[in-house]
Amino acid sequence: MAIPSNTDMFSLLPDSVLLLILSMLPFKEAAKTSVLSKRWMKISHSMENIEFNELSFVKQNESDETKQEQRRVFLNFITNWISNFQGSVVNKFILNVSDPASCRHTMEQCVEFATQHGAKDLRLDFSNPKWDENEWVEHDALMKLPEHVYGHGSSLEAIKLYSCGFSMPKFLNFGALKDVSLGWIELNIKTLRTLLSSCEMIENLTLKKCWNLEDFYLGDNNVGLKRVLTVCSFLLQAIPSGEEPVKVQCCLNIRHLIMKTQMHPYEMFGFMFLLNSSPVLEKLTIEIGHGKIFESYEPPFQGFNTDKYWQQPLITPVCLKKAVKVVEIKGFRGTENELLAVKYIVETGKVLEEVSINMMYGNLEEEKLRLVRRFCTAIPKASKKLKISVA
Repeated sequence: MAIPSNTDMFSLLPDSVLLLILSMLPFKEAAKTSVLSKRWMKISHSMENIEFNELSFVKQNESDETKQEQRRVFLNFITNWISNFQGSVVNKFILNVSDPASCRHTMEQCVEFATQHGAKDLRLDFSNPKWDENEWVEHDALMKLPEHVYGHGSSLEAIKLYSCGFSMPKFLNFGALKDVSLGWIELNIKTLRTLLSSCEMIENLTLKKCWNLEDFYLGDNNVGLKRVLTVCSFLLQAIPSGEEPVKVQCCLNIRHLIMKTQMHPYEMFGFMFLLNSSPVLEKLTIEIGHGKIFESYEPPFQGFNTDKYWQQPLITPVCLKKAVKVVEIKGFRGTENELLAVKYIVETGKVLEEVSINMMYGNLEEEKLRLVRRFCTAIPKASKKLKISVA
């Protein structure tokens, strides 16, 4: 039988397929379908991946009065959506709200909703969008992790806490965690050490603007982190200033290290500190961008010329001798310090198979691009399998 041309084809699809289609849309756009019909309302309020992002409602360039009204609409949207939830399970729950103290009850209600529905991925970001991660300003956490989360920690596999403090003794129940992202909080090394040793399943750790980590001593036993570590420029300048300026006493078991850096000489001690601490590292990603370089920085060694870091004798990290196979550099500008770092990696990486250099878009003219390629081609390679690409 032929289907009439004016038939709504979506109406012929089962709810499970429509729910799958909605899950591929941004949450705010998918939620708009709830006004189409009762059926669409039920489907849209059954989505397992939920995101409440204040920036989707509140525009920073508006007047304070307008922003307050937009924020009120946003909070009402949250409350109404949760009260009309039709599903039974929440897989991922994302909550981005600045100034949580002014709406603490709603925030706690959101988090309780997520945990009661068995969320495996909980992401709470209470940082202020006006904060600059490149400034040396230590903002206090704007909210504490609600108590009821600790009682459901065993089901969490991923957690993100930005400007959200937590109690480490109560965190010991989070044994299933694999992915942890912490930012905009004070995080002393004892807390980090306990976290990694207690949650042995952790594979990925991201640290963004976490302070009080200068003494990066993680204990005498290998920590549980097994896969990816992501650090920012702030930490690259801070972590070598403790009692162990060369490497951690116990080894990091990470396979992939991501460093967000300006490739400034003041970051290089932290750069090498992490390489020295990661003997089984297989992939190194260097993301070059803008960062705050602190004038009060003091190198961990006396008599070391930081401006000529790569031109001085350096101990080759074990990972470059035996483990690192892939190096990826993003935002490459072709500065002297960047070129010398590439030269060092190529000359010492004995098992390297690939070095991929992606230029900063629009920053290098064609002639300089050719010079960078020529420079990289001329570097003596420690690995016969190595292929270098510059684009």
